[in-house]
Amino acid sequence: MPPDECIEIALWDRFKWGPDQTDRFTSKRLKILFAILEQERVSKNAMELGVPDSRRINQKIATGQRYVPNMDHIPADRRMKIVRKKLGE
Repeated sequence: MPPDECIEIALWDRFKWGPDQTDRFTSKRLKILFAILEQERVSKNAMELGVPDSRRINQKIATGQRYVPNMDHIPADRRMKIVRKKLGE
């Protein structure tokens, strides 16, 4: 999380505010507002990438493989414990 001063400057630029407006906020409120605005930016970027169409999904399924780490160096009984733990058994 950036310092409060940086958050204030970002708010001044974004909303054309000045010190009078940001001085009314507590440090906690500034950080919450910054987190909300940052999440909005991340979500907007994700939306711009777009939802993959069915052709892209099918192509990825047909060509992609799930990554499975090589566990040959781990004893078999230990491997089974790891797998069971991952599967929630």
